[in-house]
Amino acid sequence: MIHPPSHADKVWRTCLLLLCALVTLTGCGVQFFYNNLDAFVESAIEDYIDLTPAQEAFFERELEVLWRWHRREELPRYAHDLEDFSMTLAQGVKPADLDQTFETAEGWWRRIEREGRPVAKRLLKSLDDAQINQIPEKFAKENARWQKRAARRSHEDRQDRWRKNFKRIIERFTGALNRQQQALLTEGASEYRPESASWGEYRLRWQAEFLTLLKARHDDTFDDQFETVFGPQQRFYSQGLIDGQVHNQALTKRLLLEVLASLSAQQITRLQKRLADYAEDLRELSQS
Repeated sequence: MIHPPSHADKVWRTCLLLLCALVTLTGCGVQFFYNNLDAFVESAIEDYIDLTPAQEAFFERELEVLWRWHRREELPRYAHDLEDFSMTLAQGVKPADLDQTFETAEGWWRRIEREGRPVAKRLLKSLDDAQINQIPEKFAKENARWQKRAARRSHEDRQDRWRKNFKRIIERFTGALNRQQQALLTEGASEYRPESASWGEYRLRWQAEFLTLLKARHDDTFDDQFETVFGPQQRFYSQGLIDGQVHNQALTKRLLLEVLASLSAQQITRLQKRLADYAEDLRELSQS
């Protein structure tokens, strides 16, 4: 379900990651973070393209419209979804419930993507040759940095990093995990399959298709090619990446179910309070 940003659409995937991060913040932190998202998103675009003043003005204007829609329409939906999951916790989470939760979270992204695609198309069509000629070199530099970081981490390091991230996210909602719960994470991490090598292959394939798309930005075929490049990303995946994702998502769901089933009454109460607090913050923010 989760994969690294595909460069020029990094703006929209950045939106998703940052919006999901809202549930890790509370109170005024949520409002500050949300109200400054435009700066984060514009910075993500300019990692690859130096926008002209006219393009910056267009983007800022359209992003304001997108933010207004998201604040009014989506934040209340997120609050409702969090409350629904809290009610599910009280009844005991089943595999089908977790599948639905994953699908709900994926829907958050799909709606942002749907609303943002027309802006992305117009921005890409407005690029000139000089801007496009910058991109391959920036791709190459980023790929080299990415490969260097990837080479520094062993298989075991990646499994331990996955365990630590899993633990940190869970404990943000439940408080400290006990020894039994931490042992579940340690055992689960030993089954995690790092996907970094496969992601490297994906990046190269996607970049090549994206650069081909830019060359066709003034052609009648652009819209169809855009849908191919920014559509379901599985067409760029190797079989190894697909297999790894299927395995790791199943592992994540299984481990979540095991941890949730092991929570004490105190941990469940804390988790439900956290969810209620976040839902309240999101509703307040939607009305500000």
